[in-house]
Amino acid sequence: MNLSQIICAFTLSLLTLSVVQHTKADTPILLFTNDTAENSTEATLLDTDVNIFINGITARVIVNQKFKNISTEWQEATYMFPLPENSAVDHMKLIIGERIIEADIQERQQAKKTYIAAKQSGKKTSLLEQQRPNIFTTRIANIAPGEEISVRIEYQQEVAYDKGIFQLRFPSVVGPRYTPIQTIKEAAVTIGDDGFSQILPPGSIEISPIIPPTSQDKNCITINAKINAGIELASLESSYHDIIKKKISPGLWSARLEMDDTIADRDFVLSWKPKLGQEPKAAFFQHKQGEDHYALMMLVPGDELFKEGARLPKETVFVIDTSGSMGGASIRQARLALELAVKRLSVGDFFNIIEFDSNYTSLFQKSRAVTETTKQQAMAFVRGLVADGGTEMSAALLASLNNQQSLNRVRQVIFLTDGAIGNEHYLFSIIKEKLGKTRLFTVGIGSAPNSFFMKKAAEYGRGTFTYIGKVEEVSEKMQGLFTKLSSPVLTNLKVQWPENADAEMWPEKIPDLYQGEPLMIKAKLKSPQGTVSISGQTRDNLWNTSLNFSDQEKHEGIPQLWARQKIASLQDSIYEGANSGQVKSEITALAIKHHLVSKYTSLVAVDKTPVRPQEKSLISKKVRQNLPKGWDHYKTLGYPKTALRDDLNIGIGLLLLLLSAFLMIRHRGKMVA
Repeated sequence: MNLSQIICAFTLSLLTLSVVQHTKADTPILLFTNDTAENSTEATLLDTDVNIFINGITARVIVNQKFKNISTEWQEATYMFPLPENSAVDHMKLIIGERIIEADIQERQQAKKTYIAAKQSGKKTSLLEQQRPNIFTTRIANIAPGEEISVRIEYQQEVAYDKGIFQLRFPSVVGPRYTPIQTIKEAAVTIGDDGFSQILPPGSIEISPIIPPTSQDKNCITINAKINAGIELASLESSYHDIIKKKISPGLWSARLEMDDTIADRDFVLSWKPKLGQEPKAAFFQHKQGEDHYALMMLVPGDELFKEGARLPKETVFVIDTSGSMGGASIRQARLALELAVKRLSVGDFFNIIEFDSNYTSLFQKSRAVTETTKQQAMAFVRGLVADGGTEMSAALLASLNNQQSLNRVRQVIFLTDGAIGNEHYLFSIIKEKLGKTRLFTVGIGSAPNSFFMKKAAEYGRGTFTYIGKVEEVSEKMQGLFTKLSSPVLTNLKVQWPENADAEMWPEKIPDLYQGEPLMIKAKLKSPQGTVSISGQTRDNLWNTSLNFSDQEKHEGIPQLWARQKIASLQDSIYEGANSGQVKSEITALAIKHHLVSKYTSLVAVDKTPVRPQEKSLISKKVRQNLPKGWDHYKTLGYPKTALRDDLNIGIGLLLLLLSAFLMIRHRGKMVA
């Protein structure tokens, strides 16, 4: 073999290796990638301004998305973004310079047709669609070269309250979601190349184009908040961002992000604590719309109801997500949380640990008694966990809900995950079918968890959701969860409305309450007069209290929150056997009446005058997103490390091919001579 043949053989091996590395069996399929076609034209840039107005236990949030076309082509931009899973989105405005165009609510397919017609005729137009209760897309067409256009979105939201602390969370980035191959009952839905909903192939990852880690351009966000708590505050804090806060009066504060160029790569969480003695016991708000009255009620049962009684033996099954999206900070948080949990296990109880990525593994075949030996085995198991592979959650979930033979133990499943999956409703159906006497508690890990999945899973599992956003919070948050799990609950809660109220209440079935949790109820009423009675069962006694309608405060936004809750409950009813066609009709009518974006309704805004010359083509681009803070690009998406290495290999290979060809031609020339 001569030199040219040796070089050629080496080159082919190098190129083959690069191809194999790109097509490994365990590498997930990517729906969107930063390929050449995607980068052939500069994508539209995006900045987001958020203004939050908190009044008591509700918040009005205004999100201003500023799109800038930095290319020389007319563009259409598609942007996938998150909002809180309980947000009631009711307004959108298209802002072009000094002009403001208000959006109309339409049935989803009709809104799509309205948008396409306006786009094709050259008019500026925008469309807001819901993909999931916590994921939305904005489309904006006919952005001129060098032009900046804003889309303003408004929504109403409840403020969370738990263990004496109010909290509001604003998500700023959608993490990639894995769709398992085993998904059968429901395919995941994402955004196709035409910007509209498409079925996502099983075994793929649902993402928008991701900004490479080496890029200097990042999507940035500014946040300003005004907090009118109505009571004096002891503290106001942001868990994951530096803020500048100002006390205007004892119950009125303002806060904003310290940096104007903050990267939108993690959830913003604002928490405030009432001054000791100012904690709310009850809050009652109402608003009249047309002939109907709407009420929002929050009631916090006193701590005296939750006295520690005789302790029942427990079985605890810990399920931990070790998929690729949990790489980096998330897996460290999860391991630490699990180590703390194992240390707290009591002799006399039973436990097991299940970890999952593309497959699942159990520490024990079935739950075993807590001993020093089994605890040491568990600690070794936890410390050896690494994050890699897909997110095949269903088998692990089924395993955690099986083996419920023992009836004399309190059985609890604690699920630690970032929820980066695309088949939520299939998993909900498993929980509803297999829950039995188990209670499911979810722990959200990381900078941008899928809170819709984890809150709804906990709701179906008759448990609670805990969010851990950084390592420093693990001890405090897990301690709070374990304290809650060891506290007796208030069960069999019932609400008795006045006879003439004709109340339609959501949720219809009130979940169990744990210590420090409030009872939150929304209702539509014909006549808001009389007294509302609430009763429940503690471990040893019957508990009851009452609230008078005359104590209600006037408050806007309650009808939208009630309608949002009813829409969520109607959607859930499909998985309980309700007719899907009838549910769709009810949701559509309800959403249009209350001007809400839903699964079946969208907001669309259209300018009257065409601006794009018909001879000018329109380039459609998906707005690139940041990867959530702490996520590993390579473990999650398979790039850029692989791409960089393989591109280098391919480049070297091509050079060597040219060299081998040159040597072969030269060698043949000598033979001819």
